[in-house]
Amino acid sequence: MKNSTLIANLTEKIRSIKLRQKRKIIPIPPEISQSSENSIRQTIAQKYLKGEGIEIGALNNPLKLPHSVKVKYLDKYPFEKLKIHDPNFKTQECVNVDIFDDGEKLESLKDSSVDFVIANHFIEHCENPIKAFENMIRVIKSSGILFLSIPDKRFIFDRDRPITSMEHIIKDYNEGPQYSKRLHYEEWVKYLGTSANLSGVHYDDVSEEVDHLMKIDYSIHYHVWTQKEFLEYILLLKKMFNTFELELFIKNNTEVVVVIRKN
Repeated sequence: MKNSTLIANLTEKIRSIKLRQKRKIIPIPPEISQSSENSIRQTIAQKYLKGEGIEIGALNNPLKLPHSVKVKYLDKYPFEKLKIHDPNFKTQECVNVDIFDDGEKLESLKDSSVDFVIANHFIEHCENPIKAFENMIRVIKSSGILFLSIPDKRFIFDRDRPITSMEHIIKDYNEGPQYSKRLHYEEWVKYLGTSANLSGVHYDDVSEEVDHLMKIDYSIHYHVWTQKEFLEYILLLKKMFNTFELELFIKNNTEVVVVIRKN
């Protein structure tokens, strides 16, 4: 009952704020957004996911799957490394990692070896999002599913950052992302300050802050999109590779959910 009252009060508060500020994008409070988003994700998963696959970067929010579906959890770092990024990170709430690998490369997985890949709020963390997509599709069997979601920058802490252009991610793919890596960290610090750095170590000087984040390989949002631009990204991938069909593209509160089927 208390939760229902809280949600009702928050919903009414959001409605009244939007009425006063019609032209502003107001972030949905996390008390509402994550629960609702997870519910919709679960419904989509029940329709599209079957067999055996992997989820990249599930941490403390794995996708809830049908009982008949088997999943292995893949992450780049052990939890000890994540504690360097955020000493308050509650590792006991996270899933056990089955495979340690770079989710962008998936070097430990053979081609066409899994029925599905789940990557929720992962692509924005990728230095080379086109290559990451190519590798995820590579490991999926024919007719298998890629289940993606990304946050819409308008509703989260990235809202003031400039949208990543298609030209930029194409250059990352063709030339490699190293040329722009520091620029992304500088943008991150410029727009978010030290508030997004949870490592507990901060510097007043932007350059020193960037040096610190890069030294510990702090996981940032390298690229940011809205719903519109992410659809353009998917259509670009379709044009480049033509190895898949777009099954579903849907707005889910503060995020976008995409279901892709490999040809």
